[in-house]
Amino acid sequence: LPMDADFQLIWDLAKKNNQSVKQRLSMRVTREQLESHDQEDSLWVSIYGKVFDLTSFFMEHPGGWEVILDHAGKDATTVFLDSEHRPENMRDLMAFYVGELEGGDPLPQVLPNTSET
Repeated sequence: LPMDADFQLIWDLAKKNNQSVKQRLSMRVTREQLESHDQEDSLWVSIYGKVFDLTSFFMEHPGGWEVILDHAGKDATTVFLDSEHRPENMRDLMAFYVGELEGGDPLPQVLPNTSET
C-alpha cells in the first residue's frame, strides 16, 4: 500500500534526523527473514515495506499485545492503518526499525492528503 502523505512526511523528517536509521536504510530484509521472526522472543513486522523489531515493545502496545503477535513475521500495513494510528506513531517506530523489506516498496508513492485541515 502506498504511504499516506502525513505518514510519509513524519517518516522523512524522522529519518533525516536519526543517524542509526540512516545507516539501516541500506539494510534489506528478505521475506524469509521476516517470516522467521514470528515468535515472542523475536517478533518482526513490516509496515509500508519497512521492517520493525517489536520484540521489546509488543507487551506494552496500547492496542494490546495480541494484535502484534498475530501479525508477527508478516506485513501489518493494513491492520496498522485500520487501527487509528496517527502519523506520529510512524516516528515512534523509528526506535524499532530494522531495514527495508526486499520486494516491498522502499520509497512508497505518496497519496495526496485528502483530509481537510
